[in-house]
Amino acid sequence: MTTLIIALLIAIALIIVLVVSTLRDRPSFPPSPAQDSSPSPELLDEFLPCPIQFVERIFSSRDADFVALSHSSELSRLFLEERRTLALFWVAQTSLGIRQIMHKHAEASRAASDLDLRTEFRLFARYVELRSLCFSLTFLLHLVGPQNLRSLAVRTGKLSRRIAASEQAFAIASARSSSGNAISR
Repeated sequence: MTTLIIALLIAIALIIVLVVSTLRDRPSFPPSPAQDSSPSPELLDEFLPCPIQFVERIFSSRDADFVALSHSSELSRLFLEERRTLALFWVAQTSLGIRQIMHKHAEASRAASDLDLRTEFRLFARYVELRSLCFSLTFLLHLVGPQNLRSLAVRTGKLSRRIAASEQAFAIASARSSSGNAISR
C-alpha cells in the first residue's frame, strides 16, 4: 500500500514539474514588438492553413535523424529546440486562424436567415476537435518533441484546411444569398 502511495506521489510530482516547465519555457505568442515578425492585421483577415507537406516536414523525424549523424549532442539539442519552437508557432498560428474563422462565421451567421442547424453543429464539433488537437499538440510538443507527433499534426492540419474550406463555402453562399435578396427587392 505504501509503495502505491509513493508511486502516486512521484507521478503527481513529475506532472507538476512538467506543467511548470511547460509554462515557463513556452515561447511567447504573439512575439514581443521588438521581435515581431507576424503578418499585419490585414493579412490575417484571410487565414490560409499551411500546406500539409510543410506540416509533415516540421514534424518529420528525417531531419532529426540527419542531425543525429553528426554525433553532436549540442547540435541535436539546438535542432530539437528550434524545431519545437517552430512547431509551437505553427500550432499557435493554426489556433489563432481558426478562432478568427469562427469569429467571422459567427458574425456572418447572425445575418443569415437560412442556417442549417446540423451543418452548424458539425462545424462547431470540428472547431472543438481542432482546438482540442491544438491544445494537445502544445502540451505533447513539450513532452515528446515534434518528431513523435507527425500523424497528430497532419490530422490537425487537414482539419484546419477543412474548416477553412467550409467557411469559405459558407461565405460564398451567404454572398450569393444576400445578393439574391438585394436583387429581388
